[in-house]
Amino acid sequence: MARRIKIDPGKLIKMVREGTVAPEILDKFGLSIPRQETAGGGDTDDMKNSATLSTNRRVKIGKRGSIAIPRKLVAELGLNIGDRFRVRPSRAGLSLKKISG
Repeated sequence: MARRIKIDPGKLIKMVREGTVAPEILDKFGLSIPRQETAGGGDTDDMKNSATLSTNRRVKIGKRGSIAIPRKLVAELGLNIGDRFRVRPSRAGLSLKKISG
């Protein structure tokens, strides 16, 4: 039987509201998520989570410092023209958080 971990819900809610990325939250509370594998090592449509998307798509910074996200990825993520994001460094590289306005 898996061991139970007590988590302070107030701290968790605070971290989420502050925009802390999931890997940092998991690390803070001593949690881990088992990696999902598929037969043959490929991706499946039902595994569309941020980890799967980010490892299968590449973007580059243009001459003017802009980042172009492939149209297919924009559609998969449900993004729209004019959406705004807060960008910050994270352990994994960069974190983009959609913001209103």
